[in-house]
Amino acid sequence: MKDSPSQDNPTDDISILENKIQRLTDLIKKEPSVAEHYYQRGVFYGQLNYPLAAIQDFGQVIVLDSNNAEAHYNRGIAHVHLKEHLAAIHDFSKAIEINPAHVDAYNNRAASFYDLDKPLKSIEDANEAIRLNQEIPSSYAIRAIANRYVGNEEEALADAEKAKSLGFDGHLLYHLMWQARLRSR
Repeated sequence: MKDSPSQDNPTDDISILENKIQRLTDLIKKEPSVAEHYYQRGVFYGQLNYPLAAIQDFGQVIVLDSNNAEAHYNRGIAHVHLKEHLAAIHDFSKAIEINPAHVDAYNNRAASFYDLDKPLKSIEDANEAIRLNQEIPSSYAIRAIANRYVGNEEEALADAEKAKSLGFDGHLLYHLMWQARLRSR
């Protein structure tokens, strides 16, 4: 007995997502003012790694419902996939403005700030993400990398240990910290 299609054939999952997208596209043609249809289709586009289509759909959700924090957040994630970090930061900031407790928006904005060589802003957002939820390993990992970048070695190592204790891959983290040291030179 199969537990899920992806265990036997990953292309089954792709077909399922493509069928869901087609059904939502048909619904959107009939009901173009229903934000939820665009939102769900945007999520499926994101799962298929079609960030431009996801950005378009989340943008339409925002047109229909500008206070949808998740649409802003998910559009930010799609921008990250395109390495459009300024656009991502804008969307994460809007998600935070709408929902000040949006820990994932803080966490991903911290990563985008780091990618734009703004480690102090990265640390600030990682601090806020950790304040909101102390159990997310990537928040500590991001803060470790940013601390390494600015030369705060003790803090970087403490954060790295905490990230690892919460399940973050230690080899990956130390590789990223090594890159941060090189990047800061």
